[in-house]
Amino acid sequence: MPDPSVVQLSGVAKVFATGEGRRTTALESINLDIARGEFVSLIGPSGCGKSTLLRIIGDLTSPTGGTAVVNGKPAAQARRDRDYGMVFQAPV
Repeated sequence: MPDPSVVQLSGVAKVFATGEGRRTTALESINLDIARGEFVSLIGPSGCGKSTLLRIIGDLTSPTGGTAVVNGKPAAQARRDRDYGMVFQAPV
């Protein structure tokens, strides 16, 4: 039986409230499976949702829809269990 996906996103969405009742959709219906040992790059212009997607996988922000699973666990549990680490480009 093959290993389950290391990262599995199902229907992930993220909508930000931008003030005065406005909403900005950053991610909509993202489905992604990353297998153990697979190399993945997220490429796109500034503001297209790359960092938002990584923050959801790392449980640093919650999706407004869908689920994020890391190592077979909800992203929040995988973070608490220290199943992975995250290195930022600049200090946060």
